[in-house]
Amino acid sequence: MRVNEVESSGGNPGDWVELINNGTTSLDVSGWIFKDNVDSDVYTLPSGSTIPAGGYLTLDEAQFVFGLGTSDSARLYLADGVTLVDSYAWTAHATTSYGRCPNGTGAFTTTATPTKGTSNVCPGDLVTTPWPGGSDVATADAAGALGGDVSGLAFDATTLYAVNNGTGSLVRLLPGAGGYAIDSTRVLRYPDGTGVPDAEGVALTAAGAAGGVYVATERNNSANGISRPSILRYDVSGSGSPLSATDEWALAADLPSVAANAGLEAIAWVPDSALVAAGFRTDAGALYDPAAYAGHGSGLFFVGLEANGRIYGYALGAGGSYTRVTSFASGFPGVMDLEWDPERSSLWAVCDDTCNGRSTLHQVGGDGRFAISQAYERPAAMPNLNNEGFAIAPQSQCVGGTKPVVWSDDSNTGGHALRAGTISCTAPPASSVAGVVSAPAGPFPGACVYLYTSRSAPAASYGSCTQADGSYYLAGVTAGTYEVAVADPSGTYRTIWRATPLVVGGIVTGVDLVLTGRNPGAVAGTVTTTQGGGALSNVCAYLYPHGDATAAAYATCTLADGTFGLYDVAAGSYDLAFFDPAGVHPTRWHTGSPGGAPSQAGAVALTVTGGATRTADIALSPVTAGTVSGTVTRGTNPATAAAGVCVYLYTSPAGPAAYGTCTQSDGTWYLGEVAAGTYRVGFADPAGQLRTQWWTGGDGGATAYAGGAN
Repeated sequence: MRVNEVESSGGNPGDWVELINNGTTSLDVSGWIFKDNVDSDVYTLPSGSTIPAGGYLTLDEAQFVFGLGTSDSARLYLADGVTLVDSYAWTAHATTSYGRCPNGTGAFTTTATPTKGTSNVCPGDLVTTPWPGGSDVATADAAGALGGDVSGLAFDATTLYAVNNGTGSLVRLLPGAGGYAIDSTRVLRYPDGTGVPDAEGVALTAAGAAGGVYVATERNNSANGISRPSILRYDVSGSGSPLSATDEWALAADLPSVAANAGLEAIAWVPDSALVAAGFRTDAGALYDPAAYAGHGSGLFFVGLEANGRIYGYALGAGGSYTRVTSFASGFPGVMDLEWDPERSSLWAVCDDTCNGRSTLHQVGGDGRFAISQAYERPAAMPNLNNEGFAIAPQSQCVGGTKPVVWSDDSNTGGHALRAGTISCTAPPASSVAGVVSAPAGPFPGACVYLYTSRSAPAASYGSCTQADGSYYLAGVTAGTYEVAVADPSGTYRTIWRATPLVVGGIVTGVDLVLTGRNPGAVAGTVTTTQGGGALSNVCAYLYPHGDATAAAYATCTLADGTFGLYDVAAGSYDLAFFDPAGVHPTRWHTGSPGGAPSQAGAVALTVTGGATRTADIALSPVTAGTVSGTVTRGTNPATAAAGVCVYLYTSPAGPAAYGTCTQSDGTWYLGEVAAGTYRVGFADPAGQLRTQWWTGGDGGATAYAGGAN
């Protein structure tokens, strides 16, 4: 029996002292005596005061009446009033409380937070909050269907992928009655067709399973005494089994030396766009620049090491090459799974029953480094299971403020490997447009869909790009009639317009679009600045039919090296315009000379013929006329940059906007060559997470044009 925690000031409802029974059997402390540092202040514990093994008993000021002072003590005696069981004395009130660290046995120190009636939270310990969703969980697989050793999980739309670390297999599950049912099971092999990978984690990129399935492994089970921490990629487009990896990234040389069964347990993919928008910095202290990692794709892979609980981020290159970009602590002695959460812009790290099923969220902080932003307990109704897998359903499954989450229990407790619960989510607004973009080969990820008030509008009113399954979602769309365009940023397919205007008056679904066949010609070039000749990235090139400015037939934007390509262009005569979304450089039309022309009337036509690529370089000069600029942030405590929010200048409520651009990763925006006049400034979030607002001169803004300021 020990005095375990003391609150002497500002407690709830007053001062209190917590006792702990460190024994293995319950203990009756009826008649025991509690005193402060004054011998005449005596409180006798009432009859029935029993503390279970490992349990707590709290003595409140309302019971013992005398308060605990600034310089005081808490003393516990047997019923004889002479035999001192335990005590603690202090000379000043704690900012939180005084408690034993480690809980129940250590010396007294100032705790991280008061924990009346529960285990002490010591300096450096995780401060957890309840699970951010429903407290109930339910089994989500048929009894005995999956068996033991099910580890990592990953969603691809509604399809769930799982890996088995015993058989070295990949399981594809589809939703159905009672949770998820096995659709296929495929045995995995190393690239040479041999071995049994100890598959512990599974992850997908933005392309979904169509872009390959990535598996984190600890060892080859055929030689299970040898550590082999690797990331393996599998092409799952076919149906054959066994399935040999297309690539292996062997990370042993970059990781600490670990036991064979203490290697990579977890894997998640994080898109470059999210890292750049958050101001992520590498371990070297440099701002993360995706262009510095040639051939790595469009994101980084984060893996969790069981031996030390640390998370490592890698850019994976060709031929098994890789570059470590960052590493940081998960907050746990071992990490079992990782999951990127786009809605929270956070990386989840999940621990098993070793950590009582807790999870930590990691966000990029103001210093550009990942750090723990929150820690959660497991759902209250879920037992403390050996959960080695965790997956969050896509935002498209958010209904009524929650969406599914799934855990996998390696121990197959009660014959069930999967358990499902819910997590809080932000439901899409009521006014929206949704559909699927397809190409001849099937659903097309990465295509961008735009709504225009007319085909001659200078900028889109709303925009979004398709997910791995080809689906897109435009939120918060104002009721009205729109022209719909779909563009392929890769240039593989030409921009097309929906045949008929779209009427929006609430939730509109099924607005499906099909990218048509490839075209035979191409236009390519490089955009540079006249100030030093450096490359200009993210300048957009628009190809119009010669003499017709109604709508661009093709569009793309420059890469980090300033190059662009418009591919599969139909034979014909065109005018080429260059537009800087950042507003730093004025729009110019290609003439064949470095500076170009300020309007289409001065453009020199480009003739595109089948099988030929026309070169069209240009050098842009910075804006020298009137400019409007600013910064868009979200929240106030603290405020964070809002990237990708579109900004428009209007001269009348009927529109269209006279000028438009979108914010950069740091939330800044810039409009150049703005004609003198009076404007109202509107801000719209194409992702639909932030409501449309009008500038009023201060924070917050107005919700309607009429409420804005000039």
